[in-house]
Amino acid sequence: MENRKETTIEERKLVIKLSNGGKSLRNIAKVVGRSVNCIQKILQKCKKNCAPKIAASTSNTLGRSVSAEMVRRVLRKADYNGRVARKKLLIGKRNRVKRLKCAKEHILRPQQFWNEVIFSDESKFNIFGSDGRRMVWRKPNTSHHPKYTIPTVKHEGGSMMVFGCMAVSGVGNLVFIDQIMHKMAYLNILQNNLKESADKLGHTGVEFYIPTRQ
Repeated sequence: MENRKETTIEERKLVIKLSNGGKSLRNIAKVVGRSVNCIQKILQKCKKNCAPKIAASTSNTLGRSVSAEMVRRVLRKADYNGRVARKKLLIGKRNRVKRLKCAKEHILRPQQFWNEVIFSDESKFNIFGSDGRRMVWRKPNTSHHPKYTIPTVKHEGGSMMVFGCMAVSGVGNLVFIDQIMHKMAYLNILQNNLKESADKLGHTGVEFYIPTRQ
């Protein structure tokens, strides 16, 4: 719960500066003294450079009238098109490096290796409606570029968190998380539900891949 309703201009500038410097949402939230959800909203608003806003800014800079349609024509001429922004889990640069390294190390693993692995993760499902859509101007084949995606975090309000796992032999237990996902709660799920799922799937003593936490 935020103690202050409105963020100051200085806070918003600091958030943008830290984000451009590659800091994660949690690191930024810690520095600014705001919640992760608040930081995410600030960054989302900063990405809303729609044609009308660009037109207004350009008009002020050039001292002449520039319509939103003119901006759209220029963007299209530069091979930019209006598209719905994709939502991707926000992953810090450090964890991106770790995940890529892990993928390269395991890319040549034989099928038998993967047959003995259980994959687990948690995900958010909105209770009321969706998080909405946002349009962005981007060039072809750039839909997954961080600049054109909407960063998401796993633990937000107005939603239900669930934990699950799967293996080659099937899926494990689906666990509904009705508490704040702190370290001990996460470990409890891994130690109890994940082990139980492994036993049910006939994967006792297998190797687990636990997603790197942000």
